Amino acid sequence: MSLNEDKLYLLTSMGLHSGSLMGGHYTSLCKNQDEFYLYNDEYIKPIKREELGVINMNSVYMVVYELS
Repeated sequence: MSLNEDKLYLLTSMGLHSGSLMGGHYTSLCKNQDEFYLYNDEYIKPIKREELGVINMNSVYMVVYELS
């Protein structure tokens, strides 16, 4: 792969934080076999693609991409 070649990155996961700087709660949103899941302390919930657009982007503190 040359440095001038266009690259495509795919979102694989996001770390989310709710609360304040003094305390809060962490969850993650991860892709598994082309489906996204919300991982919380007590459950794992499948997330529909249309629900991804309503995530509060202020709660995202980390994103992970893979080179396609």
